[in-house]
Amino acid sequence: MFDIFINCPKSFYFDDVLQLTTVATLVGSKKEHATKEKTNHTPTGAVYGTVIHETMYKIYRDSLDFEGALKIFDERLKLHETEIIDTLPVEDLKKYGYRLLKNLFTNYIPDSIKVDDINLEKEIYVKLEGKYPIKGIIDKLEFDGDVIRVVDYKTGSTQRGVEALQFGGDYWRQAAFYNLLVNASSEIGTTNKKVETQYIFLDDENSDTGYSMHTIAITEEDIQVVKNQIYDAYHQMKAADFTQGCQKDDCDFCRLGHFVDFEALKHDVESNLKR
Repeated sequence: MFDIFINCPKSFYFDDVLQLTTVATLVGSKKEHATKEKTNHTPTGAVYGTVIHETMYKIYRDSLDFEGALKIFDERLKLHETEIIDTLPVEDLKKYGYRLLKNLFTNYIPDSIKVDDINLEKEIYVKLEGKYPIKGIIDKLEFDGDVIRVVDYKTGSTQRGVEALQFGGDYWRQAAFYNLLVNASSEIGTTNKKVETQYIFLDDENSDTGYSMHTIAITEEDIQVVKNQIYDAYHQMKAADFTQGCQKDDCDFCRLGHFVDFEALKHDVESNLKR
C-alpha cells in the first residue's frame, strides 16, 4: 500500500479506495519498471511469482523434498491458472517452474536455514511514534546467531531487480521498510543483533546456479528517509490528497484521473474534518 502511494497517489485512489483495478483491468506505468538496458528475461508474470512464493512457503513449513515441492507447485499453478495473462502458456510455466525448483533443491535449499530457525510469512504490525500504522509480511525471517536476516524472494528479471536495489529504488525502499518493521516490533528481540535484508532472485538466468543472492545494507539515514516518506504519505492519505500522480503517459490511473476533480475531493474531506 505504501509503495503504491509513493509511486502514484492516483493509483492508490483507484486501486485501494475505489478498488477498480481488477474490475477495470487498470495498470500503472510500465516505464516505472523499465530497465536501463534491454533484458531478455522469460516473461513469467505475476501469477508465476505468486505460485513460487506459495511453494517456497510450503517447502519450509512442511520440510518438503523435491517431489513434494513439485506436487505443491502443480496444485498452486492449477489454482491460479485462470489468472494467467500475457505470459508463457501454462505448460511452459510448469516446465520453467520445475527447472527453477530443481536448481533450488540442488544449490540453495539444502544449505539454507530450516524450520526451527525461521519464521515464515511473518506479519508485523507496528505504530511509529504511536500514531503511524504500518505493517508488512516478510517471506522468511532467519535467526542466524547475532544476525536477523529478512529474506525476500523475487522472480522475474534479476537485472531490473538489482537496479531497484539502488538508493531510491522500490526494493531499496522495501528493504528499509522491513528493517524498520523488525526493529520497531515488540515481538522480535533485536538487542545486540544486526538486521539485514537478503533478496534471492530465484530465476536468475545469468547465474550458473539458476539463482542469485543480494544482501543490501540499510543505514540509519536510509531508515529516516523512508520514515519521512511514510509520515508524508500518511498525512496525504488522511487529507484525501490524491492530486499528484506519476504523470507517466502510459499510466491508466493518471489518465483516468483527468475525469476526477481531486481538488474538490480534498476540499470536501478538509471541510468534513473541520466540523
